[in-house]
Amino acid sequence: MRNTYIIIEVREHKGKIIDINERLKELEEMMSDLNTKLIQQDMENATKLLLKKAKKLRERLQAAQEMLERISECGRQMDGNTTHNEEDEFIDALKDEMPEVFKNIDANFG
Repeated sequence: MRNTYIIIEVREHKGKIIDINERLKELEEMMSDLNTKLIQQDMENATKLLLKKAKKLRERLQAAQEMLERISECGRQMDGNTTHNEEDEFIDALKDEMPEVFKNIDANFG
């Protein structure tokens, strides 16, 4: 008879253990879902930060392009109106290099 009580207790403990294991599985699934959501949130935050940085860089590139266009225009106006060899060399360098610079800027905007 005493063995009967022990068997009953063992079966009750077994049932509790099975129940606890099921709850642990549910918790593991919840933690996995939470981890996935946290990763997604981190990705969204990182994307927003990268977009802000990209916007600032684009604005800086536009400002640089405008300044370079002014320099290039000044070079065109100076062409033929130079008095020193250094000025001639500078104008020639502008004529040679500015198209490549603007091509690179346009490629970055693209």
